[in-house]
Amino acid sequence: MLRTVLFGVIFGWVGLMFSVQILASNLSEDHLDSQAIFSYIRKYHRLVPSKDARVISESLVSQSYTHHVDPKLMAALIAVESGFKKDAVSRCGAKGLGQLMDGTYRRFSIKNPFDIHENISATYQYMKKLVTMWEGEASQLTLVLASYLKGETFVKKQKNQLSPVTIRYTQLILKCYQDLCTMRTQHSREVATILAAQEKNANGIDNTQENSN
Repeated sequence: MLRTVLFGVIFGWVGLMFSVQILASNLSEDHLDSQAIFSYIRKYHRLVPSKDARVISESLVSQSYTHHVDPKLMAALIAVESGFKKDAVSRCGAKGLGQLMDGTYRRFSIKNPFDIHENISATYQYMKKLVTMWEGEASQLTLVLASYLKGETFVKKQKNQLSPVTIRYTQLILKCYQDLCTMRTQHSREVATILAAQEKNANGIDNTQENSN
């Protein structure tokens, strides 16, 4: 009987420690950003297939290291541009997640604008170009987003007189970005709470094992 109890305690302890390790890895920056983006898509864009939502969120995070742009900001941009529909085509011919015109995605050597990874890559490259172009400006982010919508040449001429439509566009993206940051924080807290509870249980089992000995 005692042997059975001891084996049960040992295996229970091992199982809990394994769970703690998994949860600890879930606290990584990559996972938190990816999960926040995935949860955002599933909550606000329910028509997007779960598989696509997962691929989009993971691609946004993995490519952020190459281009050094916050993946949550990119997700907010895509939310407004296409609603995360990989096959979206606008009336003016903009294609895919980032709603890229033919000349734009070809500029970045992209062959298939409807491929999730390729479109995200071109969208990142274009955004990075705009971020660099407006570096040092007090309203850099607004100008970057306005340039994405209207084109950098147009915004250079009108940067002090952005239209109400353009301002509304930038505000909408920033609202989506704020929502994504909030979801990321909530997910981080949830995982941390579960992790703390698992660690407490693991310590309790460890003490039980010592008492049994």
